[in-house]
Amino acid sequence: MTVQEVPMSTAAKITFSDGVCARIALVATESKWGARSVTFASGDTPAIVLHDAADVSQTSPVPRIFLVQGTRPDQVATVGGIFIYWIRSNGTVVASEHLHRVVQDEEYWSTSFVEIRQGVLIIYEAGILLLASDLRLVWHREKLYDDRFRAVTVGSVVLERGTGEELHLPLWP
Repeated sequence: MTVQEVPMSTAAKITFSDGVCARIALVATESKWGARSVTFASGDTPAIVLHDAADVSQTSPVPRIFLVQGTRPDQVATVGGIFIYWIRSNGTVVASEHLHRVVQDEEYWSTSFVEIRQGVLIIYEAGILLLASDLRLVWHREKLYDDRFRAVTVGSVVLERGTGEELHLPLWP
């Protein structure tokens, strides 16, 4: 699996594992949620708008998204803003998942990735999720802002709560 941070200060090109190139760019759109949107265009297909898909946190000097590529050569997951989107290289959105983020707290937004043998953990200020290596969403849980990732042990993810106690989340349901 690969994770790529894409700054959205200018339009960017991405290449899927199947060789198809696509363009992504920040776009000003009316948003129900208030986060930033990006356009995604692949080949000769019309651009699609991924609403509320860019991080605009104070932790980054420019808006950004993260691209996750797994074992499916024709698919990526975009992580940013308040959604994760699964997109195919032909320009279609396969699915989306609303993250446990609040736009009013965007200055606290932070995203980190921990690769494990079976996939990748995506840890952000208000949640944690596991994508399998084929980009399938295994689980998605809400967490407290002060819960900190500590480790992956045999069969579980360990978070440390603000109180110092440990929270163990099973890797596989």
